[in-house]
Amino acid sequence: MEFGFDRPSDFLAPSLVFARQSEGNQSSIQEAVLNALQPNSNLESLQIWRYSGSTLYPNWTSSLINLKSLIFIECNVCKYVPLSVLGYLGSLETLRFRFMEGVKKVGFEYSLDLQVLLFPNLKQLEFYYMREWEEWDHDENDATSSSPTCFMPLLSTLSIDYCPKLKTLPDFLRRKTPLLQNLIISRCPILSQSCKDRQGPEWSKISHIPNIQIDGKTVQKDGVWIIQEEESDSN
Repeated sequence: MEFGFDRPSDFLAPSLVFARQSEGNQSSIQEAVLNALQPNSNLESLQIWRYSGSTLYPNWTSSLINLKSLIFIECNVCKYVPLSVLGYLGSLETLRFRFMEGVKKVGFEYSLDLQVLLFPNLKQLEFYYMREWEEWDHDENDATSSSPTCFMPLLSTLSIDYCPKLKTLPDFLRRKTPLLQNLIISRCPILSQSCKDRQGPEWSKISHIPNIQIDGKTVQKDGVWIIQEEESDSN
């Protein structure tokens, strides 16, 4: 197995690139390699490419106290994205998942203190080209789940592109993202259709977001329902 950091001279913004492999034992090997790393705590940006481990649970995330940007690209074996683990990156401002074609579920696993704060500084969250993603799990109305008091309080932009099987958005968007200004949904036919229905359950989760764009069309701008205005003008 081969892997390496590109741009070694740019120590504050490296990319960890795993080589493509066909051997069946690569998942466990790459998980061990990822966990064996000891990144410098001064890292501000990190990209992880083609990681073939089945989980995204690196045991060193809590040490990256200065990390502002984290991107996972082509990590196709992973089926679940555990946001509760990544949420302890206290300085993280940008989080992107791209070409994660094996992911079926994104969610939180709670065995947490009710006062925990996850993603305290996250501003941009992006999901791109995740063809098998079906579920973004979090129901704050479920009395059996120990949901943290606050997470993503500074989130300003959420972008979801080419996730054709995603059906719903998480309930926490409604109450726990007060600064969310921009929602961009593209090429997600099931989700796009439900988000356009102002009488449906998805609209109640996103109606507070001032700027909403669905499939290249502005649905809401500065808190005003644009489609409704166009309909009124045509009458």
